[in-house]
Amino acid sequence: MSTISDHIPETETAPKRDLRRYGWWLLALLILIAPMILSRLDEAVPSADINDFTTFFLSLFIEVFPFLLLGVFASGLIQAFVPARVFSRLPRNHLIHAIAGLLLGFVLPVGEAGVVPVTRRLFGKGASIALTITFLLAGTVFNPMAFVSTWLAFGDRLFFVLRFVISGGIAVGIGLLFAYAGTRDVIIRDARIDDTALALTYVSRLRAALRIATDELIEFGRLFIIGAILAAALSVIFRAEEVAPTASGVVRSVPVMQWLALNSGMNSTLDSFTALDFVNRMPGGSIVAYLVFGALLDVKTVVMLLLVLKPRALIYLLILAFLLTMLPALWLNLNVAF
Repeated sequence: MSTISDHIPETETAPKRDLRRYGWWLLALLILIAPMILSRLDEAVPSADINDFTTFFLSLFIEVFPFLLLGVFASGLIQAFVPARVFSRLPRNHLIHAIAGLLLGFVLPVGEAGVVPVTRRLFGKGASIALTITFLLAGTVFNPMAFVSTWLAFGDRLFFVLRFVISGGIAVGIGLLFAYAGTRDVIIRDARIDDTALALTYVSRLRAALRIATDELIEFGRLFIIGAILAAALSVIFRAEEVAPTASGVVRSVPVMQWLALNSGMNSTLDSFTALDFVNRMPGGSIVAYLVFGALLDVKTVVMLLLVLKPRALIYLLILAFLLTMLPALWLNLNVAF
């Protein structure tokens, strides 16, 4: 008689991925910030920075780690209960798949940390590139929690509408670009499609889902901690209250706010209230850039995506998201009065 472990693929039961594959990425990031960290150590009271770093890291861990738990559990359930034929039956139209990925966040509201393991699982179930890339970018903001938090922060102001219109357009656009320009084996680290767990009974499937979730929590949890450490360090080095006033111009303020959003690491349900602090202090388009880019990608998400996307695909994703956020934000600063 077969056991649960017989039906769980080796990649699920023994997640022993070689950290050297993406170690150079992490090393490059650490080298980049090392001079700034060392310069901060020369200050008169370095203990203040250490305390702030600890506070940032713990707050990120407490706020975001539950969404990682939710994401790996959702990933396990998808592996155990969702057959690959669900995605193969969708119409062969990239735009339809991208729109499906845009709306999937309402079905799977797993937050920024949780969206990464779910994205890899969707790839493993044969979901299209357009659907998965769009979900990866939009799933963090196109969900009930982000809608409510943004509404509570801004009400019916233009910021609320622009956040979702621009982020949704960027997510769909990048999803379509990846779908037309690349193939699964070029974009994804592991392009195999697996339906193994579906051979089990329902009770055994649930047990398999829990075991898969545990394995993925260990696998993604390590990178989540590394990403949270980087986010906390960058937040201390580039303090928003110090950096923002130096970039109040309509042009320079846009990339600066995007940089702050990338470093913040906050969940999309909370960054709306942080952005609210910049109203009347920064140009409106720059605040929109913060709201949009921070929802699409942040430093901890980029680090975790090293397990999902190949390096070149990840670089393209980051550059496209940055540029496609910057352009409408600049136009808003130059043409719209908030």
